[in-house]
Parts: sequence; structure tokens; C-alpha cells
Amino acid sequence: MKRNLFISVSLMFMGCFLLSCEKNEPTGGGETPPATSDYAPGEIPGLGNAEGELTGTPYLLPDGVELLQELEGGGYWTDYFSPLWDYAAAPQRKALARKALPEKTPSKVAANEDIVYRGSGTGYVDILVNLANNNSSATVVEFPAGLILENVSGNCQNGVLLKKVKVEIPAGGTVRICLSFYCGNLSRSSAHGGDVYTWGVVTDAAPIIELCNLLKNKKINIDEYNPTSQVDYNYYDYIVDDLQSIVWKITDSTYGLNNSDREFINSLPNEGEPTPDTGTGDDPGTGDEPGEWIEDGNQLIYEVDEGLYLARWVLTFDDNGICIESKCEMVFTDASIAQLMYNELLNSGESVTISENTVIIDFTESHAGLTKEDVLAAIGL
Repeated sequence: MKRNLFISVSLMFMGCFLLSCEKNEPTGGGETPPATSDYAPGEIPGLGNAEGELTGTPYLLPDGVELLQELEGGGYWTDYFSPLWDYAAAPQRKALARKALPEKTPSKVAANEDIVYRGSGTGYVDILVNLANNNSSATVVEFPAGLILENVSGNCQNGVLLKKVKVEIPAGGTVRICLSFYCGNLSRSSAHGGDVYTWGVVTDAAPIIELCNLLKNKKINIDEYNPTSQVDYNYYDYIVDDLQSIVWKITDSTYGLNNSDREFINSLPNEGEPTPDTGTGDDPGTGDEPGEWIEDGNQLIYEVDEGLYLARWVLTFDDNGICIESKCEMVFTDASIAQLMYNELLNSGESVTISENTVIIDFTESHAGLTKEDVLAAIGL
């Protein structure tokens, strides 16, 4: 489906806080363990709004590998696709209308050439991992699917790794990794430079492990995409948002995965397959049905299922095709999530109202006087 850019940027700045891990036997990598805790969606301790500590196996680095500095959040990932970007500022990227990106040469891949980019979820929880291998031979460090990092202060996002990551460090060598995660709690702020993290647990929560298993052979990690390809950039950027919505269905909603989510995951390319060319603004989507504008007299109406909410835009124009009213209604799966969105939007500059699980944004002041074409371009649908 196509995605409303204003709603996407609002969701993107909601983040996650994870609590400390249980003291089980630690792991230094390996496959995601089988689920031993059959938590229901929305009731996983330490995720979403659920109370309690995270459960699982504490993560440790392999013998002889040490962390050279604290785990920190930040926007290091922005350099991966830098050959294609005509704008910077990662946190604001989804507030800008998507456009054809300029041609750049492969020699300009990444300003931070010494950073290795791994994981999936870029733009949500991006962590700089600076490692040294003190062994006399090369060592492979594995970050298993289901690994969850926790933020030390508890004020910003913590991350859920959905697919296994491996990085080889030469004997006596070092590596800096930008490791990307998805957000496991909807109500916290995003990770920024200077936000400190610690290794958490490899989760034993059944709903998360089910999702990891569905994705383990899918092409979702950033290093599986060509940083000089606009096709790869567009596709990766979109599936990250859609996968994040699926994660929130598990962590912050009682709905969990549905058939539409499984069909979406099944439609993703497998490892090694070519990236689908969906076009500059065409989102593969996770909703039940792709949205489209429907003309009804002097109104244009757009409805789409975004997973956590149903969105309905209604644009009203005068006889000359000039906008006189513009509203977006979002009906959320849970009233608490609607309240979080409402709180986020209060400082957006638009008029926002809430009633139980429904949030209405009135864009009339911003869109009044614009033509149909200009309003649609501003909305990004």
C-alpha cells in the first residue's frame, strides 16, 4: 500500500523501553532458542505497556571479543544509502515527499567507510557497536534473531532484532558496526546519539520468535541491499516501516499477527533474490487491502488498513478544484495506542481531537486553497 507520510513520521518517533533481563545462562550467539514462554500479544513482560522484566537468555559476546566503548544510539545508518540521498537528517526523512534520487558513483558509498552496516529496522533503533578481537585467529560474532537491547536510562527506544546477523573480526582487529533493531515499545522516544544501551536478552517470547522464524530466510537486513540502487533504497525503506507495524501488533496490541501479515512476509524476496522494483512511491504494504483515492462528488476519499489503525482521508474541494476541507481519521486497535498518537500529534501544528480509539487530524488550515494535485503531493499518497 502507499503510506501517509505524516502518519509514518509520527509513528517513527514513538519508541520503546525494555526492562532488565533475567539471570539465565548467557549466550554468545547461535540460533534463536525455541520459545519457552507462551505470552499473548500485548502481554510480553517488558514490551509494549506490559509490566515485568524481559524473559530470555542474557546475551554475551564470544570469548576474546570485547566492547571498546558503551553501546550508543545514533544516526550512523544514514550513511549507508548516502550515494542516493538528496537530503540528510535521518529523523526527518519521512516528513519529506519521496522523489527520484540523484545518480551517484559507487565510489562514494558511505561517508563513514569504516562502519559495517547490519540488521534491520534502520531509523528506529540504530546502535553503534565498537568491538575488538583479542584472539589469535579471526572470530565470528553472531547476534541472534530475537536479541533485545535495553536502554540504560529507560527514556528512549530499545530494540528487537528480527533476523540473525554475523560479523567476522580479523585476529587482533576491530570493527565498528551500525546494528539496527526494531522498536519493541510504542510509547518511548527514538534513540539518539549519546543514549547508552546494554546487552539484553535473546527472547523466549513465543510471538516474537514466531515472527523471527517467518523472516529468517527473507531479505530484510540492510546489508542485503545495494546502497547505490534507488530500487533497493525505496523497497528497503518501505518494508522497514511495514515490519515495524507488525512488531507493534505483537508488543503493543492484543491482535498479533494476522493472515495479511503472513501473506506480506511470504511476499518478501528470499535471501539472494532480486529486489522488486515497486517504483519511486509504490509501497508493497501490510494492510488487508491497498488504499486508493475514490472520487465522490466534490470529495476525494482514501481508506487503508495500516495494521495498528484504519486510516480514512476525506478531502473536500469547491467547484474550481480548490481544497476547502482536509481531514484524516485514524481508528486504532486499542484506545491506549490512540492516546499515544494523540499526545505525539499535539505539537504538530494541526488541529487534533480524540474520542476513545479514534484520532482525527484536521489539515484544513494547511491545505485550504491548494489544488487537488498540490494537496495529494503534500499528503504523499
